[in-house]
Amino acid sequence: MKVTQEPDHVNQRVVLIVAAAATALTVIGVLIAWGLLQWNVANLSTPAEPVSARDLRVPEEVNATEMTLFDSLEGRSRRLEAPERLESYGFVDREQGRVHVPIRRAMQLYVEQQNAAQEPQKPAEPKPKGDQQ
Repeated sequence: MKVTQEPDHVNQRVVLIVAAAATALTVIGVLIAWGLLQWNVANLSTPAEPVSARDLRVPEEVNATEMTLFDSLEGRSRRLEAPERLESYGFVDREQGRVHVPIRRAMQLYVEQQNAAQEPQKPAEPKPKGDQQ
């Protein structure tokens, strides 16, 4: 038994035409993009108005902001106290009665509150008619 190869049904001429068209479109696209870039550069290269010293000043809003270093002693002490505060009980403001609780307990209380708010309220039982006080 002799094995023969099937004839090739792909038209080589069509493949070459499609490849040439794709290459031509790519070249045209690159030339258009290059032309637009040159046109934009020419339009943007016009001299701008000179900048005055008044325009270079720092705005007053920025000058009014208190500037501190990111690694200040106050910030460092807050970062060191944060884990301890998340795991302990204490007063935030004793006069107003504001306290802080451990974060795990706070989450438990929050979930319990949400669950209680979602439970349907039972209607009040009516009083018997003979029992008037």
